[in-house]
Parts: sequence; structure tokens; C-alpha cells
Amino acid sequence: MESMTITLPSELREFVEQQMASRGMTSPSDFFEELLDHERQSLERKAKLEAMLLEGLDEGSSVEFTKEWWQQKQQAWLAEAQPEATR
Repeated sequence: MESMTITLPSELREFVEQQMASRGMTSPSDFFEELLDHERQSLERKAKLEAMLLEGLDEGSSVEFTKEWWQQKQQAWLAEAQPEATR
């Protein structure tokens, strides 16, 4: 594993320390690893949602874009994009 040094303002350092304590973490590395893993998963889900949207646009079917339709589509896409472990 490689190391990286970061510089934080005191208020962010305090925030990290509070988060570590509340989550039972023993080092800032644990906190940042969890944070970055969450961000990576979020970006992967977003990319999958965008691909699904583009795929739906390529199908050529026409629909009326209402607020209700959009909300249903978003819920369906989010459900499909969830990792298996969280379903």
C-alpha cells in the first residue's frame, strides 16, 4: 500500500477526527479509504445510470415526459444500479 500526505484546515481535521471517533476508526486512513470507496461507487452508479438513459433514448420509443414518469424512471434506474449487497 502506498502513502499520501494531505494538508487540511483545522476545522476539516477536527471533522475527520470526530468522524473517526464516531465510527470507531483507528486512523485517518480508514476514514479516507471509506470516503473514497463511497465516491468511487457513486461515480460507477452514475455512469451506469447515464448509460441506461442513453440506451433508452436509442430504443426510439416515444413517451410523454411527465414529472411522475420521470420519478418512476429514476427510481427504477436507481434500483437497477444498486450493488447487489445493498438490495
